[in-house]
Amino acid sequence: DHWPEAWSVMMAGLGLKPGLVTGKTTANGAFCDGAEHDIGSLFHTIFHCLGIDSKTTEYLNNGQPLPIAHDDMDVIREVLA
Repeated sequence: DHWPEAWSVMMAGLGLKPGLVTGKTTANGAFCDGAEHDIGSLFHTIFHCLGIDSKTTEYLNNGQPLPIAHDDMDVIREVLA
């Protein structure tokens, strides 16, 4: 995409609010204008909706346990129904 600092995603189901738009960009769409949501927050939100504890669940990468989502991110609460 041409604007990697400001991207969009469409989600449905999973206990999310229907028809919600959250966040905004600058006039030219190049940057976030206000609150930003990192991909890690998106992962935490999806795992939360699936009933998976994203703060404690890990996976093994060549025997090394790694978190399934970024440690310093959290669920995007305003999108939850």
